[in-house]
Amino acid sequence: MKNSKIQYIQRAIENIESHLTEKLSVTEVAEKSGLSRWEFQRVFSSMLGESIGFYQRNRRLTLAAKRLRETDQKIIDIAFEFQFNSQEAFSRSFKNYFGHTPHQVRKKLIILNLKEKPLITQELLNHLNGGIKLTPEIIVRPACTAIGIERPMRDIYSNYQDFAKTLVPVWQKFWETSHQIENALPHSNIGLAKYDYTYQSEDQIYFAGVQVSEVGAYPYEDHHILELPEQKYAVFTNKGLGDKSSYALNYIYGTWLPQSEYERAYGDDFQTFDPDYHIEKQDSHSYFHIPIA
Repeated sequence: MKNSKIQYIQRAIENIESHLTEKLSVTEVAEKSGLSRWEFQRVFSSMLGESIGFYQRNRRLTLAAKRLRETDQKIIDIAFEFQFNSQEAFSRSFKNYFGHTPHQVRKKLIILNLKEKPLITQELLNHLNGGIKLTPEIIVRPACTAIGIERPMRDIYSNYQDFAKTLVPVWQKFWETSHQIENALPHSNIGLAKYDYTYQSEDQIYFAGVQVSEVGAYPYEDHHILELPEQKYAVFTNKGLGDKSSYALNYIYGTWLPQSEYERAYGDDFQTFDPDYHIEKQDSHSYFHIPIA
């Protein structure tokens, strides 16, 4: 039954995507999916952790944001195209979701890639229903120190990123010399994506390293010391290969965070790993830490 429900939801998503610039009611979406309105809304919310209206509105806002960045189309015309009754209503919804105004995006003062609402694909549906724990654990993590290597990369967790060609070589390079790092704590590898908070670039720096009890000797000059302060985090358990990381982050930023009582705090996301984690094992577990306030 689970697979059949996924098929219902996938049909609904396809219907929504083809009508983002047209009026489309929940009843119409439900009828096309093959479920009653009541059952459709219940199934959609239970599988995706959000209402159909929330998904539809924020997909519209995401495409509107892309239009703002890439065209000179008037803001009021974009608002009407994506089914908002006025520019004021559009701007209010836009700011509530992204935390910034359409004018700021038009002037390219900020980068929105952390909160854009992804298209729900068949693979993402499957991952949400078994690959990621939808409700995070909220913790305060003590300060820690890590030593590792850094490599510049673009859009590390994008759906279009080839994981095998990007992050795996970084970890392989780190593992070549990781045994030479003094005071390394067992089973404490950490992967961290550093964002440019000046918003001048969408490029990222990826850190692959290990936590240490104190800084001692380490192999090469290009190794870096990473200091993480004590901070509150939402911790999501993720199951599966490393190439599913984008699905987890899309859910966290596109669904969970906007609906939660929390705001994303200043700081970088990072990932820790089970002792028996392996990048090619389907049943491997890792843990995404998202700084919150």
